[in-house]
Amino acid sequence: AEAIKTGTLQDPSVVFWEAAGNYIQLEDGKTEAQKGHIDDPVTSRALAVRMAAQPEAQSMRDAGNVPVVKMRW
Repeated sequence: AEAIKTGTLQDPSVVFWEAAGNYIQLEDGKTEAQKGHIDDPVTSRALAVRMAAQPEAQSMRDAGNVPVVKMRW
């Protein structure tokens, strides 16, 4: 949520933004998609943002012999 609020998360995926619009926080503090909606795009981006923030994180491009796949959105 913080990455979205601060504008540091920019995602061209319409599916992500639709899912984010239906993602809610429950009274007990847990989060989930509203009934009838999916939360996979939101949770996967949250994990990616968290992993990228780790001190030892590096881009796939810097990882050596890992092929870089260019995505078309």
